[in-house]
Amino acid sequence: MTQIKQIFTDNIFRKTATTFFTLMLQGMYFCAISQSVDTIQIKQLQEVNITEKAIKKEVYSATPLQVMDASKIERLNVTQLSDAVKFFSGATVKDYGGVGGMKTVSVRGFGATHTGVSYDGIPVSDGVSGQIDLGRFSLNNVSLITLSAGQSDDIFQPARLFASAAVLKIQSSTPDVSEEKKANVNAELKAGSFGLWNPLLYVEGRLGNSFSASAHAEYLTSRGNYPFTLRYGTSESDSTSYEKRENSDVETWRTEIALFGKLKKSQQLRLQCSYYQSERGLPGATTFYYIHSKQRLWDKLFFSQLHYEKQCGHDFSFQINGKYNRTFQHYRNPDSWSSDSTALENNYYQNEGYGSATVLYTPADAWSFSLANDVFYNDMDSDLPAFAYPERYTWLAVAAGKFNKSYITVTANILSTVVREYVHYKDIILHGNRKAPDSERFSPAFSVAIRPFQNEEFNFRLMYKEIFRMPSFNDLYYSQVGNPDLKPEYTWQYNVGISYNKKVCAWMPQITAIADIYYNKVENKILAVPTKNIFEWSMKNVGKVDIYGVDFNLDTYFVIVNNFRFLLNATYSYQKALDVTSETDPIYSKLYKHQIPYTPEHSGGGAFTFENPYLNFSYSVICSGSRYSLGQNIPENYLKPYSDHSISIGKQVKWRVVSFSGKFEILNLFDEQYEIVRYFPMQGRAWRVSIGVKW
Repeated sequence: MTQIKQIFTDNIFRKTATTFFTLMLQGMYFCAISQSVDTIQIKQLQEVNITEKAIKKEVYSATPLQVMDASKIERLNVTQLSDAVKFFSGATVKDYGGVGGMKTVSVRGFGATHTGVSYDGIPVSDGVSGQIDLGRFSLNNVSLITLSAGQSDDIFQPARLFASAAVLKIQSSTPDVSEEKKANVNAELKAGSFGLWNPLLYVEGRLGNSFSASAHAEYLTSRGNYPFTLRYGTSESDSTSYEKRENSDVETWRTEIALFGKLKKSQQLRLQCSYYQSERGLPGATTFYYIHSKQRLWDKLFFSQLHYEKQCGHDFSFQINGKYNRTFQHYRNPDSWSSDSTALENNYYQNEGYGSATVLYTPADAWSFSLANDVFYNDMDSDLPAFAYPERYTWLAVAAGKFNKSYITVTANILSTVVREYVHYKDIILHGNRKAPDSERFSPAFSVAIRPFQNEEFNFRLMYKEIFRMPSFNDLYYSQVGNPDLKPEYTWQYNVGISYNKKVCAWMPQITAIADIYYNKVENKILAVPTKNIFEWSMKNVGKVDIYGVDFNLDTYFVIVNNFRFLLNATYSYQKALDVTSETDPIYSKLYKHQIPYTPEHSGGGAFTFENPYLNFSYSVICSGSRYSLGQNIPENYLKPYSDHSISIGKQVKWRVVSFSGKFEILNLFDEQYEIVRYFPMQGRAWRVSIGVKW
């Protein structure tokens, strides 16, 4: 309680709380005024059904935006969310192998800590490592995935979604019910190689005239004991042996309950409660002296989040978001011993409380302005000796404006960030209660999209964004490595791009092409560097990175005759991400102008689908050029290129009100042995079958 009182006596946080609640009350006030003035006009409006296909958001966006809906995900032969993200251009997914391996995403060379993730419009966070494990998300109830580099055109969103270099948005399914059919049930079972079983159940229904609800439950288990080739050296001619991945099993539960409300056609409410639990083996790296790892990891994650939105007449809209998140992690390593001669076991706890209020003002058709305030609290607890017990209080405020006409879109915003840090070391004498410095920063962003031709869907865009990221709790306080004096990493983004959508002819109704050229810069990059010897490292602000790249996306489909069509989409990325920390430093001169680790210069992917009344066929491929596992680009650190091909056949049959579906897939068709992260081999050829029923 003493600490909390100290926080709110801080002048900045007193102003923060005042501003946050003032903004919330003003939004409600404006809504009340607007509603009373425009009540008659609203009642006179009649509902209009729009049936014309909407133009893709990617084409008219002022910033690089990629969209993947549920139908496109279905065609990609993917198992997890991370598999789908690999098909976005400019995205690099670090995959540690197997269904249960950790998966993180970085965009355009920035690193996973600079990529924000939101679930149904509310940010997801991990204060410990600063990066989100995509393996915790299910694809089975996802309706839309979007990836934006820079700042999206949407200014009516929480301030926290302005605070990352890139944002991956995940939108879950909403109930599709009507007065005629008040409930839907979807049951599915997937089974596959290496002991994969994945049953799921999704139920949705109406609750009166204004509310609907959904419930989703999913179980997944896999032995993960796939074969791989172990090489005793770095070249193809070195000795090899054939092993099986051990301690790679996983068992997970996911449940989610959601309540949706539409009140008086001008108000929306969404309340969600979700629980995730997993137990998995940590197989470890495969090296010359390979020892089967016995490490285990248990995760438990609970969150509850609320979104309320109200449209107030023609001029004002108002939204409130709130979230509570609690994470528990238990790690056990029987091969390592603690001070009392027992197997090493550690427990970690995270808590987050989050609140957001945003007001949107639209004085004219072309103009809109928004104010957003977010306040959130993070803490971490552990049973480690001499742990820091950090707490972080953060306030984000955004003022944004947008001008949108048929020929131009201009968006600008400025983000204010205030961070206050506190620690509670048990051993004050040893640590002196050292904490990270407080931070305050203004970060601007600007974008413009020009459509010079009235009768053509051609778009030219420019974007600039400046942002920074706070060091994670691991960076600051990890035992014997953390550095409380770390400064934030600063980034600058520049982008020039074009997009074009064209109806070519009757048999090619649409072709969409998007290309972007970008330059990114990172300063004060946080790196682990040796101190007295190679066994003692410390986190320091020493890194600088220059990133140049090109992203290209193509999407089209061909119609042969009715109900027979080919769908094609392809992506390509070129990325030169160079370490420019120092040309003269004895250590970092060896890395100067070298490609940063795990970043291929060339990468891409694509999917081809043949849809027909009989049996649908899909083919997808992911390709990556050569990479280096460490910063020095020498043969010992070289990782060879790879390509992963998959095919599937499927059929859906409808009988009365019941729909049956079946699908058979072959993953990694050519059984290519490759690694995304060195010494963590990926799964070779595998099969998967799924059957489902909807009614």
